[in-house]
Amino acid sequence: MPAGDASRTGMPHGEAAAAPAHPRRRARVSRAWWALVAVLTLAIGASAGGPAIAAAALDMALARTLGAERVRVHVTAWPPALWAGRMDALTVAAQNLRVGSLRVRSLDATLDRVQIDAAALYAGRDITIRRLGSAVARIVVSEDALQDLLDAQPQLRDARVSLEPGRLHVAGTIAVLGLPVHAAGDGRLVLRGSRTVDLVLDHMTVAGVPVPAPMVRRLLRPLNPVLDVGVLPFGLHLTGVTVAGGELIVDAAAGDS
Repeated sequence: MPAGDASRTGMPHGEAAAAPAHPRRRARVSRAWWALVAVLTLAIGASAGGPAIAAAALDMALARTLGAERVRVHVTAWPPALWAGRMDALTVAAQNLRVGSLRVRSLDATLDRVQIDAAALYAGRDITIRRLGSAVARIVVSEDALQDLLDAQPQLRDARVSLEPGRLHVAGTIAVLGLPVHAAGDGRLVLRGSRTVDLVLDHMTVAGVPVPAPMVRRLLRPLNPVLDVGVLPFGLHLTGVTVAGGELIVDAAAGDS
């Protein structure tokens, strides 16, 4: 079209040449929009998968910390807060683990309103609880595990332990003036403070002769505490101990519970 024709139609001079710029601008806006959508989608996906990722990280961290043969962790959090470390509820079921020197058959714990150190968990597989609403836990120890604990005591040989409802019986051989003599006793497993379980013998004989209580406590000093929940990462305090047939059951809590 001649230049004069553009003037007669009222179209500003040069506008026809500029018109193709609009599709390019719309294309740039469209690409930016879809990039934003992709970022938001990834963020939402990561957030929605947060509880599962946190559970997997806690599973690995607890297996290492507790030396557990098997750990199952379930995390509930809404809205999901993967990187903040906030959880509405955390349940832990561990089997065949170590609590100090004691082999534990199982540990089951439920924690509510938990805030963990997320950086320590995801970067170093360490569990540090910053805040906790409440928690309850149960620890079960088999008679065989207590037998192993007695077998590890160098001052006691040929040890035998048996658990009956409410009571515990032990027997073995100890050295007196360099001579091996038979020792036997019966007693209880009791709470000592807020974190430990001790073995207390109400009666003990050595070569059939009753042993005074102060000497019994001295003999048991290397063995106690039998269990110390202070080594667990949940801040638990003990609430009860039960000696059942063939097993020891310890209940614990934390926070408001």
